[in-house]
Amino acid sequence: MHLRTVPVRYSFTKWVAAVLIVAVAVQSRVIFLPPQTNAESPVTLRPTQGSVEISSHELWQPVTNEIELTQPTTLRTNQGEATILLRDNGNVRLSANASVTLNTLDISSAMPTVTLTSGKIWVQSIIPHSLQGMMVATRAGNVVLHNGSVSISSSEAGVRVEVWDRSAEVQHDGRIISLIAGEYIDLSQKDAAIQTASESAYRAPWVVQNLERDAVHQQELAQLQQ
Repeated sequence: MHLRTVPVRYSFTKWVAAVLIVAVAVQSRVIFLPPQTNAESPVTLRPTQGSVEISSHELWQPVTNEIELTQPTTLRTNQGEATILLRDNGNVRLSANASVTLNTLDISSAMPTVTLTSGKIWVQSIIPHSLQGMMVATRAGNVVLHNGSVSISSSEAGVRVEVWDRSAEVQHDGRIISLIAGEYIDLSQKDAAIQTASESAYRAPWVVQNLERDAVHQQELAQLQQ
């Protein structure tokens, strides 16, 4: 009996072609999948101590837990403290007896992000110089920050702007005044002059505490971006 040899090359070729087609199809599918994006973080208000209130329908409502801010609003701290987290662009920390208005949720807007009515706030901005900086309005002028931290106080005596990290610009009386870390300016007078902070000023609890919080916030952002 003679055995007939059956050719298998053609079948093997078909199998290889089929595998290649599936591989190409899978690869193509991966290539054309839309990129995944993270949802934009919200703007939130975080009470950190004592009594904090937010204006709602012309009434003051107490805030005891962190809430999302979905529209412009006015808030005050009375005997408390609070932080407004402006997505990944920075934050505004209110000391006791401070009042501010959040004018817009869009940091890229040409209008001031925050207006300081009274009291003292600490502003940390993490915005590249290639983009529009964060603007804080006061009754004596505006403060513009990109990468930096400032303390701003407003009282009957006037407005003081202190830069504690990197730099900021002050728009006052038709002038643009550039400040760097360790400098401050009192805007109570028309011819306001830049002054240098003393070494003891760096040891003030308000400054030490907020510089530490700045470092923690930057570390948290760095971890989220990994």
